[in-house]
Amino acid sequence: RKLIVWAWHLDMEDYRLAGLPSWASETAARSNIGYDVEARTSSPVSEDTCRLMLRSLLVDRFHLTTHEEERTVDAYSMIIAKKG
Repeated sequence: RKLIVWAWHLDMEDYRLAGLPSWASETAARSNIGYDVEARTSSPVSEDTCRLMLRSLLVDRFHLTTHEEERTVDAYSMIIAKKG
């Protein structure tokens, strides 16, 4: 789950994830089921490039598939009162 959140840059928006595979679920995280991922690049890369590389790894090795869709969600709106 943490790898998916980081790879897709959802650091403060992991609520946007739905339908995760069993290996990335909250249940797997609580039961300490997990994987160690070790990867190296031949030369230094930017963080954005590293995120793209991790996405490719998750697709290739874990057969992860993704899609984006619009959903209606509850939200709060903060506004400044008339007197500040």
